Amino acid sequence: MIQLRKSDLIAILVCAFLVGILLPILLLDAPTSDISITTVPTSDTPTPSPSPVVSNSGDAYYRVNGNDKLPKLKRLFGEDTDLTLVLTDSGGKEILRLEHLYTLQTDLNALVPPGDYTATFYDGSGTKLTPASPVSDTLTIK
Repeated sequence: MIQLRKSDLIAILVCAFLVGILLPILLLDAPTSDISITTVPTSDTPTPSPSPVVSNSGDAYYRVNGNDKLPKLKRLFGEDTDLTLVLTDSGGKEILRLEHLYTLQTDLNALVPPGDYTATFYDGSGTKLTPASPVSDTLTIK
């Protein structure tokens, strides 16, 4: 067993006091000019969400502005077509290309910012397709 003299015990208590009480005070008063903290408002913090495009032929969908347009695409281009979607902006720059569209879970609003795009559809060999009935090729994402 260790025996301490009264003076040793007092020295230990004083050191514990200094470390436990004074050290945090000294640290809080230390200059922090080299530390930069930026807070991000909660509304600007991105929230994790499921991937907007997941290969899964059993539960495939093609959502535009919250509506599933996959049944319409199948009516326009046929059920068995290996469909590729190409979105271009007003300048003709390709923004998005989705191949095998009938096998994907796709939400366009999660993939491209709001705006007007030109939607062009191709078959598996790259041939531009013409829909079975006339539709606008302009796609507005809200």
